[in-house]
Amino acid sequence: MDKKLISIWRRLALSDLKSARILYHKSHYRTSYLLFQQATEKANKAFGLEYNFITEKDLKEIGHNLLKMYRRHLVNEKGKIDMQLKSSITEKLEAQYKKLVESISVFDKLNNDEQIDMRIKDLNEIYVELKTLNISILKRYPGAVKKMKAAAGANKDVFAFVKYLIETFQEGIFIGLTFAVCAVLTNKHISLTRYPENGKNPLTMYTQRRSIVKMQPVYMNLLEQAIRKFGKRDAKKNKMERLMGIA
Repeated sequence: MDKKLISIWRRLALSDLKSARILYHKSHYRTSYLLFQQATEKANKAFGLEYNFITEKDLKEIGHNLLKMYRRHLVNEKGKIDMQLKSSITEKLEAQYKKLVESISVFDKLNNDEQIDMRIKDLNEIYVELKTLNISILKRYPGAVKKMKAAAGANKDVFAFVKYLIETFQEGIFIGLTFAVCAVLTNKHISLTRYPENGKNPLTMYTQRRSIVKMQPVYMNLLEQAIRKFGKRDAKKNKMERLMGIA
């Protein structure tokens, strides 16, 4: 894993987002959405490299289509289970296999879907879910935190470690889901933002009358927060390892 390369992808994503915001506020919605797509692509590729969904060699083959990256990862996982099923059939493996097959079909459907916009109601609901997920569960349930502190007693390191595990787990879900949602929102706009296709004019398509454009600022905010949290995960892990005497 090339940490330097991952860092470059991440910083490029933040740079594209910054430009996308400037253009959005100047009402250059088409170019802004193009850069939102580019930021999403770079963030997802950094994520894929970090967690071995893809390799550097895969980047060219995947191109701009992020759904290919997720589908490839699911197919690889399905392949591993295929091998295990040949030697040992268990209910757990069969359930995993079924879930992966269903997930692959979902990505195939998304990839083949011609839908380029979503209802404002659906976009709002997804946004609220992601925003809520971005608020630490420990802040939402202070009573549980008090009980954890009481259970840890005088050992502050134990409390810090448990807190780290809970927050890291929640943070990981927020980052992964935000990246995936933004990939779905932008995947159909890789070419549409740049070229006239099937009678569609990019110059007139991207206005605030379109739901995805209207909601773009809040999703760009979520994407930036997810990228920044993603960038801090190694530092947090190293700090916790030093605290627990692991490193």
